Amino acid sequence: MKNKELISKTNNFLSRILQSIFVCSLFIGSDAVAQDGYEAGKIVFERKCSGCHEVGSEAVSSVGPILNNLFGRKAGTAAGYKYYSQANLNAQFIWTEDNFKKYIENPKSMIAATKQIFNGLKDKNEIDNITEYLKKFSNK
Repeated sequence: MKNKELISKTNNFLSRILQSIFVCSLFIGSDAVAQDGYEAGKIVFERKCSGCHEVGSEAVSSVGPILNNLFGRKAGTAAGYKYYSQANLNAQFIWTEDNFKKYIENPKSMIAATKQIFNGLKDKNEIDNITEYLKKFSNK
């Protein structure tokens, strides 16, 4: 009788552990999916953009211009950035969310002769998220 009771208690204990793990995994998964655009965009920026661009109060131009106040700015006019291609300098558009989304998906679609070597983001969620992230560093 003691063996059956021990087996029953062990099975009950293991069942509760598995249920707890399952419930925890639901919260972990939903947290990642429900992550707001800013936080998800920050991750995309750090992984795919920060090698050339910076944002924030301490940002400086390096390989690419800083992206503070991007939205509302004329293309090719970031203060202090000296390495724009002639194509970027001649671009006749203002950075809006829509223009940025089109550009970040395929930079050469907006500025065919850009020196930008980035091939673009193909994931619409990444595009939306990085846009949300950059909006936090813009006056517009």
